[in-house]
Amino acid sequence: MKDYFEEKHSVQKASRFMEDAFYGVKRAHPMQSQEAQWWYALHLRVSYVLTAVIWAYVLLTFFEQPVWCDRIKEERGVDPCRVYNGLYPTFNIPFLSRTADMLLELAFLSILSFSLYLMSRAYGRQLYDDKMNKAYASLLGLAILDFLWAYATPVTWFRFAPYIRIAILVVKQKEIQGQMLVIYRIMPSFGSICFLFFLFLFLFAWCGCIMFTDPSMRIEKEIFFPNLWEAMYTLMIFLTTNNSPNMFQPAFRLNRWAMLYYASFSLLVLFFGLNMITAIIYKEYNASRERDRELRMENRRENLKEAFKLLAEEDGDKISSKKIMEVFWDMNTNAEIEYIAEDSAKLLFAAADADGDDMLDETEFVALCDVLRVRFEEVKPLKSLEERFPKWSQRRWFVRSCHFVNTQYFEWIIDFLLMLNAIFVALETSEPLGFHGLPYKHNPYADTIEQLFSFLFVCEVIVKVMAKSWRGYWSGAGNRFDFLITVATVLASMYVYYPNAYNNTNLIKWFQVLRVLRAVRFLARMEGFRAICCTFAKMLGPASRLLKVLFIIMFLFSALGIQIFGGRLTRDPDSKYYEMLKDKAPDFTYPDDRYDFITLNFNDMWTSYVTLLVFLVANNWDVMVEGYVAVTSLWLRLYFVAFHFLGVYLCLNIVTSFIIDTAMEFYTESEDEKNKALIDGQTETSAGNVVFEAEVVTGSQNGLKGMYRAVVSDQSEVTQGAREVMNRMLYNRTKSMRSLSRMGSRTGDPFDGEGEGSGESSDAGAGQLPLSHSAPDTGNFTAEVEKPPLMAQREASNDVANPKTSPKAEELSVDPTTPEVQPTDAPASPDGLGDGGCLHTDGLGQDPSGVSLPLRPDEEGNL
Repeated sequence: MKDYFEEKHSVQKASRFMEDAFYGVKRAHPMQSQEAQWWYALHLRVSYVLTAVIWAYVLLTFFEQPVWCDRIKEERGVDPCRVYNGLYPTFNIPFLSRTADMLLELAFLSILSFSLYLMSRAYGRQLYDDKMNKAYASLLGLAILDFLWAYATPVTWFRFAPYIRIAILVVKQKEIQGQMLVIYRIMPSFGSICFLFFLFLFLFAWCGCIMFTDPSMRIEKEIFFPNLWEAMYTLMIFLTTNNSPNMFQPAFRLNRWAMLYYASFSLLVLFFGLNMITAIIYKEYNASRERDRELRMENRRENLKEAFKLLAEEDGDKISSKKIMEVFWDMNTNAEIEYIAEDSAKLLFAAADADGDDMLDETEFVALCDVLRVRFEEVKPLKSLEERFPKWSQRRWFVRSCHFVNTQYFEWIIDFLLMLNAIFVALETSEPLGFHGLPYKHNPYADTIEQLFSFLFVCEVIVKVMAKSWRGYWSGAGNRFDFLITVATVLASMYVYYPNAYNNTNLIKWFQVLRVLRAVRFLARMEGFRAICCTFAKMLGPASRLLKVLFIIMFLFSALGIQIFGGRLTRDPDSKYYEMLKDKAPDFTYPDDRYDFITLNFNDMWTSYVTLLVFLVANNWDVMVEGYVAVTSLWLRLYFVAFHFLGVYLCLNIVTSFIIDTAMEFYTESEDEKNKALIDGQTETSAGNVVFEAEVVTGSQNGLKGMYRAVVSDQSEVTQGAREVMNRMLYNRTKSMRSLSRMGSRTGDPFDGEGEGSGESSDAGAGQLPLSHSAPDTGNFTAEVEKPPLMAQREASNDVANPKTSPKAEELSVDPTTPEVQPTDAPASPDGLGDGGCLHTDGLGQDPSGVSLPLRPDEEGNL
């Protein structure tokens, strides 16, 4: 019994270490008692709820009544946030009542406290060895105290809740912590360049105060350079490039040589200094990424070493498949990694077992961690026409019609209809666009033409589903978009034309405009457009982390702005602040509606975000700042200067650095893949998606039969071991699989075809396995098609020790002059979309038909 529990505990510990290796982190593990493991499992089951509650707790701030409303209500006797008369502009989002706000906040705090209780029962005292857990407990205590203070007093003048909530979000979101750590590492260099920046600003302001003292330059002396403080602020406005001609034009009109002062400032500070900020941030951003990658790799090695020690047999050299399956079972019940099905577990083990001895040595065990991100899907063949239409398939006209639907000629007809539809929509909407072509109200046949196009596109959907089968049709991203737009247009037409109170035909036009977007498929055939789409798709996931950081910065400045400026920007003639605006910032209250900036205020969180977004663009920067400081203090200009530096110069430059780095990586990898394809004589394919025979993977008999697809959804960092694993999966394919690959070059995946290009299974697309969970970069590696080093070292012994499962040399040999996947002369897929949103040509990817054509025999007569 003792041995049983010791073995069970070792498996649990090993699964925790493997989980940490998967994410590249080192953290405390739950206690080994049965009770602690139960609490840990419960904590994991509610972790998704906890994440949603934290975000809801943060977003609650957007629906709470600002504290300035209570202040004005006490002074004036009227609640300005409940009476929408335009005197105190807000976003017009109804605020929660005090009771509803209290109940919601109490519920959120209770759930967060319960999560902390679960963690403490699972981890014990070691929970607070982690600084983030200690910070979480402290912030939760402060939030409870702030809650009690807010609702125990009749009027609350100030609350810490917004700042505590956003801090809780940071300490509980690992990916946000990673980006904040990047910013923390950038700050020393950013601070140095900002110090140099302000030094130049100080020196030029000093020179300006001395230069513009001539009585003839009254505007410069009285407005722009009256003292050092105003001079520095003037040059700061000049750096935003907002209204800059108005600043130097008075001096330039009187003395042309005055332009030398502004020109030298522009060259040194505007062009050189600001671009130096971008360059330094780019350098530090890449250095921080590399440091994170090295740290994750080091954590990964240490975690896997500990896990191997716990799982290894008595001799300490290898781990049995039974132990690995127990680890997978424990990870399914307790770990955060995606559920591993039984067949996937067998395939994962077989992929890592290079020598096929049903045991994993340390090198193979490391490779097992590499393939944990691979998702295995069983590939089911599409039903043939004979199975779907047993009677009609005997008729020649029906078979020929289905074949025609599966050809490029049918797609050209659809392209022609799309162009006609686009021209018709353009003419129909010419009047609101400012052109006078064919106004809708003067076209008596507009409704008929609209319905005709809708009917034709409905017919397109029907015939494609009949020819491809529903699964084959729905597998294409372009087909899904076409189907949804077509169905939505038909439903909108039925709703509008069916007798009821709603008869606005603009609803139909909105969906027709969306249908015009199908014409983007023409751009998909352009190489430059494909590259842009792939780069854009590649950066979407990591970019969301950067946007969260920008959200946090704007949240903090919005909450602080409400505390400082809330209720002060008003049209209330009885308010002293309105008189201050009229006297000190007349441009802010200009009677023309186009220049009425009072609506851009800090009266609530929603409007505050809009206001800060305007400041990110830096348009009318000086005019808006003067309005806010007119009702407060000139020193509060520092609030907007600080946001400009943190939001524009720091965050947006980090986004710029990320985009540049991602684009450079993509184009570099594309060139490398093309060069390798030319050298190896192989056709370029999309990586990270491999179809293989499950019965024999790397020489291991796993008891599975049929075809499986290995899908890598997150193409991030890849190790050499991961590349070798995927190479072995491809290298050990039988001749039938290579015949399938040749067929795939013509018809795409003849099985379930999940996504255009999903059938690309040539050796050139060996898997790009990710390692890191939260890495901001998305570097890809092209797999080596030649024999992997690890396999080459063991192949000789394999042939002797395991002759039944070892592939014969002649079966594995590939003629270097013949590509594994034969390209065709047929046009590319009309949708042009491949894996991950990328676009492929050369006739590869999903065949326009989506239906399997008969297998062609190779030179040896095999199918």
